[in-house]
This record gives sequence, structure tokens and C-alpha cells, in this order.
Amino acid sequence: MKVVHLITTYNEKEIVGRMIETLAEIAKENSQYDFYTLIVDSHSPDGTGDVVRKLMKKYKNLELLETPRGLGASLIKAYQYAVKELNADIVIPNDVDFQWNPKYIPLMLKKIEEGYDVVVPSRHAKGGSDNFNWFRKLTHFISNNLINYYWGGIREVKDLAGNFKAIRVKNILDKVDFSRLNVKGFVIQSTMIYELSKTGAKFIEIPAVYEDRKAGKAKVGFNAQFIKDILETLVQATKIRLERSQRFVKYATIGFVSY
Repeated sequence: MKVVHLITTYNEKEIVGRMIETLAEIAKENSQYDFYTLIVDSHSPDGTGDVVRKLMKKYKNLELLETPRGLGASLIKAYQYAVKELNADIVIPNDVDFQWNPKYIPLMLKKIEEGYDVVVPSRHAKGGSDNFNWFRKLTHFISNNLINYYWGGIREVKDLAGNFKAIRVKNILDKVDFSRLNVKGFVIQSTMIYELSKTGAKFIEIPAVYEDRKAGKAKVGFNAQFIKDILETLVQATKIRLERSQRFVKYATIGFVSY
């Protein structure tokens, strides 16, 4: 079974090598899987791509995919590449900064083997936690809870904002119509949960601790990009709510007519 890691980066030359080495260790300890690492870099000006290219000489299961700037645009391209070009059986996207610790990967894969289609390490599951200050707690609550969970009605899982998850490809990820997705920022996370739900995916959350960043600088802050991300999240959640409402009316009408 081929497992493809999608590691998103932008100006992460200080830590990208550490993540690649960690994933190589996990692959060695779980040899029943065929692991492959795809570094998804948005043309980082700090030389992140150069670090990866050097390591590609050492690790044969490592590849670099250069993508447009923006987490949403990068992941959409990466998902498609993993499915169509790498023939993945399971895809595991993650950030490079170790805030989502790769140590959960063996458990995530075990849950896939048990029959789940999407496994989400969760700050909101019993036993999970985060390291947020008051500002991050507030923004996470607004985006994750108020906008996506309650307003958007995306309730397959409670933690909708994390990049880290394991996704089965056959009849799940390969059924997602990426051509209709037009999201650029962090809202790709909740959008993917919604799109995966439309395939009939079976979800499970496992408790996880969201840790401190191991190197580099956080990309989240109160700036123009943050405001754009919140507005995009609100717009996307509204679209999802309307789409779900239309689907409910459609199926309810069909059921009533059939009855």
C-alpha cells in the first residue's frame, strides 16, 4: 500500500530536512507500507527547494513539487499529483513545522486499515489539546467553530482547521472534483472535509496535541492576509451551507414524491 506524504512549505529551509529524515525513520519502522514524500513548495525565496533537491540524492522516495503561492492552491495541485502521478493509496498532508507531530502516522494508518476513510488528529477530541495564546484561541474559535462548524454546517469532525489527516484514495479522494474548487488560503482544510463527506467517506478523529513550532516563523498573524483568509472562510462556508440546503431539499422532495 503506497502512502504519500504531502508536506507544504514556504521559507522552511531550517526544518524541511528534519521532517524528511523523520518521515524516513517512520518508513523504516513501518516497512509494510511503501512510503513516498512529496514536498509541496511555493517557490520559497529562502532556498527550501534547494535543500530538498540535495536530499533527493539521498532519498529515492522523495520529490519536490513547485506550486503557486497559497495553501489552498498548493494542496489542490498536490492532491491531484499524488493521485494521478504517484498512484497513492493513502495521502497524508501535513505542515513541515512539527506542530502536528508525525508520530501519529502509524495510528492513523491503523485506523485506515480498520475501515475508516479519513482519519483526523484532533485538538477537540478527548485527550487532545493545543498551545494557542488567547489570540489564536479566539481566531480558531471564530473560524473553526462559528464559521465552519455552525454556520457552514461541516460537522463530520470537530477539528476542521488542521492540515494533518490520512485519506484513502480509492473511491474517496479520487472522487473529489478538484476542478470546481477555487480556494486559495487556509479554508482548504474545512473545504476538503466537506468535499470528502460527499463521497460517503467514513470519518474518525483521534486525540492529538498541537505542539510548538520547532523552527522558523509562524505564518498566522493579524495582517492583511489573515483578514483575506477569514473573509474567504466566511464566503466558502456560506456556499457550503447553501449547497447542503439545496441537496437536502432535493432529496427530501424525491423521497416525498416516491412515497
